[in-house]
Amino acid sequence: MSKERLKKLEQEIDYIYVIQAPLGAKPKVDELRRALIQARESSKDYAKVNEEHPDTLTIYVRRSKAIRDRLRQHFNNAGPGTTYALHMGRWGTHVNVELTISIMEFRNLPNQDLLVQSLEDGVWDYLKPAFGRRGAK
Repeated sequence: MSKERLKKLEQEIDYIYVIQAPLGAKPKVDELRRALIQARESSKDYAKVNEEHPDTLTIYVRRSKAIRDRLRQHFNNAGPGTTYALHMGRWGTHVNVELTISIMEFRNLPNQDLLVQSLEDGVWDYLKPAFGRRGAK
């Protein structure tokens, strides 16, 4: 399959992904929260810290069309840039916690953009992630 065809197919697919810590890992999530708050003092390209969700095990909820690239941005240690992401490789590597990533895939749906955005907002509201913002870009 050509790169052009693959790129076109990627634009037809939406993903919602959820990054979570396991039960019992609340102290580790708190440690991640403190580390991100400190990291945000020197760089603003990190995700928002949701202080109003203090008891969550959910790290992040978001949607993407380029899921592999987006997850790389969240876990890499690349230097500061303009892409808002977790960039956990720059501030969270000292926290030893196993995270799970759940991915939902959507394609060929009527009003797909609106539907997927509504679903993302609902998942975000229900899981109350520690990091990131709710809603469309």
